[in-house]
Amino acid sequence: MRLFLATLFGAAFSAISLAAIAADPATMMGAVKSPLTLDDATLSAMPVASISISYGSSNTTYTGVLVWELLKKAELVAGDGKNASLRHTLLVTAANGYSVAVALGELDPDYGNKQVLLAYHSTDGSA
Repeated sequence: MRLFLATLFGAAFSAISLAAIAADPATMMGAVKSPLTLDDATLSAMPVASISISYGSSNTTYTGVLVWELLKKAELVAGDGKNASLRHTLLVTAANGYSVAVALGELDPDYGNKQVLLAYHSTDGSA
């Protein structure tokens, strides 16, 4: 199984395999009060969400945890000033070196409210 970052705007990015997580769990760190280890136990304890993505004739449903929920659990440190969280970017880097950056304003429910999912299961077996 693989872990995917999927969004409603139709992109899916390979993040890390669950088999690799057992040996070397991923960590959410940086501007957070509590760095969060993204292991099977942590992800299983979080609220479950699903996103369906269609590409050509393929339809896949991904199941996992909303990234915003993970950020809330890790306690994002936004900083001082009006709309301080809008000055931050989330960088996700895969085990193979592939990276994607997402502005936190896109994820924040008070602004863009994009539903970005860290997926651990898919209907097509890719996660």
